Amino acid sequence: MKSNNLYISKAIKLNGFSNFSHYLNTCRIENVKKLLQENDISKVTLMYIYTESGFSNQSTFNRVFKQIEGVTPSEYLTNLNIEE
Repeated sequence: MKSNNLYISKAIKLNGFSNFSHYLNTCRIENVKKLLQENDISKVTLMYIYTESGFSNQSTFNRVFKQIEGVTPSEYLTNLNIEE
């Protein structure tokens, strides 16, 4: 990006994220949630959704999802199905 790392780090922190990894994982989880709402989960796998969002394995995805959303992906899906 041809920018000073300090500027980028400061901008990330000013927007409420603790570091770049936290920002990136939040973006990935938002994409997962978007894909879950746009796709019929009975026709696509959760693996497809989390790999499309940039996660390389399920354990990392599950840990990050719970950390950011406060619920596991399966609990989120259950709540999503109840709302629909």
